[in-house]
Amino acid sequence: MREQDATLQYLSERIDSLRAEYERAKSNTSHLHDQMNSAWQSLHDLQEEYREYKEQASREFQESQYCWSMHDGAGAKEHSENGHLLNEKKAGVSLYLDGAHARFDSEKSEFDNAVAYQRGIKEQLDQATNEHKLRIVELKAQNLREQMHWKEKSCGRCGTTIRYNDTWSHIPNYCKSCKEKMNAEREEREKKKAAEAAKWMEKLCKQCGKTIRYNIEWSNYPNFCPECKEKFEYEKRERKKNRREKFCERCGKTIVYYTTWNHIPNYCKDCKAKFEEEQKSKKKKQNEQGSQNYKLRFNSITGKNDFFFGNDNPQLDDGHGHVVIGDDGQVHYVRDQYNPESDTDRNDAVSYDDGHFFG
Repeated sequence: MREQDATLQYLSERIDSLRAEYERAKSNTSHLHDQMNSAWQSLHDLQEEYREYKEQASREFQESQYCWSMHDGAGAKEHSENGHLLNEKKAGVSLYLDGAHARFDSEKSEFDNAVAYQRGIKEQLDQATNEHKLRIVELKAQNLREQMHWKEKSCGRCGTTIRYNDTWSHIPNYCKSCKEKMNAEREEREKKKAAEAAKWMEKLCKQCGKTIRYNIEWSNYPNFCPECKEKFEYEKRERKKNRREKFCERCGKTIVYYTTWNHIPNYCKDCKAKFEEEQKSKKKKQNEQGSQNYKLRFNSITGKNDFFFGNDNPQLDDGHGHVVIGDDGQVHYVRDQYNPESDTDRNDAVSYDDGHFFG
């Protein structure tokens, strides 16, 4: 039986309320009954008094007639006066009798209404009591039917017996105590998970700009994403595979180079720096000297105009392709034509540069 059945609870409360109301109605009916009896007794007493006065007056008038028949005028007069006096008393009682009748009728009407109300409450109380009994019978039958669906199984964690209903959509696998422990453990795991998640931050890869996740507890924070790291590792392996060594042709030091380079160096960095410094010094010296010492001269053996130091006079319209060293110290392949009207022989002799450089 369900302990908190709403219908049964309502009927119980209604029965208690009707019982209390019935007791109040019963008490009121009893009180009105007493008042009605009192009114009836007063009316009865007045009726008896009225009857007595009426009977006494009637006897007095009969005695008065008898005395007249016996020619007793004094006796007849006395009995007649007594009769009239009794009629006056009877009239006075009659006045009270009307009020007593009205009071009794009122008291009886209230009593009848109270009795009717009490009977109505009693009927409602009997009806509620019967409904309460029927509801108990229904709940017992329902409880019996429900008991057929109750089963037992063991808790999957501690082995305690669990009672369940086979009509439930979800059959429990754990007892209440284990569920509470498991919920507490899950909450603890979630707290730890949240704490761990709070330790993770984000930054951008310095190479490609992708987002990098890192933990604030790490001793070293990454600057590159895994893809870029893999790319760097691959390039490192390739450099190691393509790494070669040779000796500087000038000082003999070891030069490191890679087979993928288009230009393999012949000199070390130090020698290259010295050479560049020498070139800069040479260029500076040439800029200071100018190009006046360079003269174009026709070489009859080679058939070309070549630059030489000196004062040789070139011939008009001589022009051939040949290799020359420019003011910048670089070697140029040029075709030239001499202009005798120019004050600067070399610059006018070189008409244009084919753009071929040799180093």
